Amino acid sequence: MNENQTTADLEAGLRAFDDLSRAIGKAVSRMDEIAERQEQIIRKQAEIWTAMGGVRNVSY
Repeated sequence: MNENQTTADLEAGLRAFDDLSRAIGKAVSRMDEIAERQEQIIRKQAEIWTAMGGVRNVSY
């Protein structure tokens, strides 16, 4: 294997790593959004439960 091929392989590997890193970052961000929405839903459910006369403890 020559030096040019090795350099090209390393550059391709770095690009793939960068792409993967960006994809993971987007997935984590989306997971955070989903978790936040789930918390909102849980709080709303607790409000409804309380309004209906029930008692429910919501803890995080």
